[in-house]
Amino acid sequence: MKYLSRFKRKVAVAVMEAEKEMFFDSLPRRIAPATIEEMPTYIRINGTLMARCIVAGIPPTSDLSGYPADMNPRVIDELMNLSSTGYQIAYSFAVIPISNVKSMKMIDIALYANKVSQESFRDKKGLDRNKQPPLKKVLEEEDFVQNYREIFKGKQKMFHTAFIIIFFGKTDTELRAAESHVKVILESNRIYYEAPDYRQLDTFLSAQPFPFSQDFTW
Repeated sequence: MKYLSRFKRKVAVAVMEAEKEMFFDSLPRRIAPATIEEMPTYIRINGTLMARCIVAGIPPTSDLSGYPADMNPRVIDELMNLSSTGYQIAYSFAVIPISNVKSMKMIDIALYANKVSQESFRDKKGLDRNKQPPLKKVLEEEDFVQNYREIFKGKQKMFHTAFIIIFFGKTDTELRAAESHVKVILESNRIYYEAPDYRQLDTFLSAQPFPFSQDFTW
């Protein structure tokens, strides 16, 4: 009987967790507009309003960083202070802390890959070992070591981030104007971005206050 009671309690807890997850999974669509039509590069809301998303911090290639190491902390102020005549801009932020142990492990892996890349460059030069790897790799190595030192001493923390920007307008011209103003700020601050074409609806819903599930990948 004792084992049966434990089993029943575990089943009850599992059912409650499943119901809670289903509830939160359905929230984005509950609070989203009544009708959303998805196009390749934008969505149309309630037949009249257009919306388009971009995701900041995504580099065009894997050997680049989405944000500069010395990012201007006032870049968010610049974005928030944009005038919005004829269009609206919404911002969705997610900041997830990474433990110091995991942070140092991530930097260890990145530093190892960096050193392998530098050695590979030298090997390709054959006997001419005086040829130096690209300066970018050398500077990255310095940044990795500095960040590791700061995290080890508890002076710095790392975070996973997600930054989605949504433009609203009644015409394609208004959407393009809003996007253009934001891109100027991002590019001037050396922040890469990506427009998730053919995934605009998924991106729009993930920018709502609640994620689809606790396992959602940003």
